[in-house]
Amino acid sequence: VKYNTQANLDHFLKIVVGTVGERQVGKLLGPDYKRWHKKWGEPKQPGGKPRPWRAKHCMTAWRWATSYGVTIGFADCLRADTILGKLRFRQPPPRTAKLELEHVNAIRAIAHAMGLGSIALATTIQFELDLRQKDVIGEWEPAPQIEGGIAYRGRRWVNGILWTDIDANQILRKTHTKTKIPLEYDLKEYPAILEEFAKSPPERRVGPLVVYERTGRPYKADVFGRTWRAIANAAGVPPEVQNRDARAGGISEGRDAGVPIADNMKLSGHLNQQTHERIYNRSSLPQTRRVARLRHAWRDENKT
Repeated sequence: VKYNTQANLDHFLKIVVGTVGERQVGKLLGPDYKRWHKKWGEPKQPGGKPRPWRAKHCMTAWRWATSYGVTIGFADCLRADTILGKLRFRQPPPRTAKLELEHVNAIRAIAHAMGLGSIALATTIQFELDLRQKDVIGEWEPAPQIEGGIAYRGRRWVNGILWTDIDANQILRKTHTKTKIPLEYDLKEYPAILEEFAKSPPERRVGPLVVYERTGRPYKADVFGRTWRAIANAAGVPPEVQNRDARAGGISEGRDAGVPIADNMKLSGHLNQQTHERIYNRSSLPQTRRVARLRHAWRDENKT
């Protein structure tokens, strides 16, 4: 698995080991797993907020460990895997927050006023093209043996957009990091993106598209997150709306506008329609209104 997935698994496996590591796998039953899941999701402090995502990720990490035990022939893991396969756990509620066009425009204005046009550019591309953060700004992955590329302190920058990914006809070609789907975007159809490009001097249009002004290098994820949040706060974006909600905001806007699901999925690089609609389409009122109007129009046309 990718390094960041491994880091997440390590984190939650430590919680599993620290809380239930003394249990013998061959003696575990369904009620044990149900109890674990409930305990992992309890508030950190009495009276605090429940932690359903902690419970979900701990159980996912345990499922991975159990599945691995099956592959190397541990009979107790085979038994545990069979029991886990029969269990269903309450899932955390899906996110409902989304970045709106008005948020994007406010962030763009504040970012430029603060001399951080990189934030304006990244946010605009995320929203307009329904791209994940890492597909725009890239990510720094561990690279013990660095040969070429953009490197810094034992890490190599990968997966972000380069200026050379955009041809003379303003066609951006990008392969989604997660799904490996290659897509093409005609940026001439996205005036907001071209407006941001126009603010980048020609001499800076080399290498990574999004570069942190204060270092001259691509952003680290945590630095981008802190910088984006500070600008979003100044722009009046509600605290529950996060940068990752730019993708959901773009997808929702597309569905509100009546974009066919197949086209919306193609733009966002989704393979699974259920994921696309349940997790990322966070708007419903314009869509339910459109259904109502179409149904009433049909009734009017078919009155006898």
